[in-house]
Amino acid sequence: MKFLLTNSLILMSNFCRRRHWQNVTVKRERGKFTVCLDDKPAKTFDKKPITVPTRALAALIADEFVNIENEVNYQQMFFTIRACRVLDWLVDHQQLAVGYATEYAEYDLLCYREQKGTPLADWQDEAWQPIVEWAETKLHCSFNVGRGLVPIPQPQQTIINLRRTASLMPLFRMASFIEMVKFTGSFLLGLAIIYDYLTPEEAWDLSIVDEEWQSQQWGWDPEAKVAQAAKWQDFLKVCEFEQAVRK
Repeated sequence: MKFLLTNSLILMSNFCRRRHWQNVTVKRERGKFTVCLDDKPAKTFDKKPITVPTRALAALIADEFVNIENEVNYQQMFFTIRACRVLDWLVDHQQLAVGYATEYAEYDLLCYREQKGTPLADWQDEAWQPIVEWAETKLHCSFNVGRGLVPIPQPQQTIINLRRTASLMPLFRMASFIEMVKFTGSFLLGLAIIYDYLTPEEAWDLSIVDEEWQSQQWGWDPEAKVAQAAKWQDFLKVCEFEQAVRK
């Protein structure tokens, strides 16, 4: 996710080293939780302690360190590298990240539909309109829904409300929310998960309505199906990260 990746974090994702610790523990201090390797804090690439807001998230990160046998490869440490991105980058660039997510809100997937009178348009309306109406009620704003590919400007106050909503999220939750937006192509679907209006599975199904329609007409391309399955698994882990932040 480009807005969270600095050069140092790109290096981190490719960085491998040998395991040098025997024990992995989680220590609580001042209401936060630090992952420790042989009683010393595990560190981000920028040498900051890996300290997170909940024991549940710390446990997910600790398990990744426990499961390393010999060589450390951060590309295989999903929860660890995301926590490090928050600590090394997002903490100082929250408004930039929120702005990135708000770009999705300006052209939200749920607001672009087929011309009326087609089976796909009927499916989109039935699937997506309840989410749009829920968001309007929840956030006291309105959305413009269009037909076809012509850009549809959203009301300025709507964008202001959505940006404020994202800006007020706790840091680690904000990080997972922004990834949900990227994976689904919809700011509204990300919000629906955050507010427990939709389960991750329900939100994902709504995000791939167009793909499912295409597959019913012409079948799945094998490579596309494999890529989507991998994306789905990563999306579920992002949602697991967000759930762990709540506990």
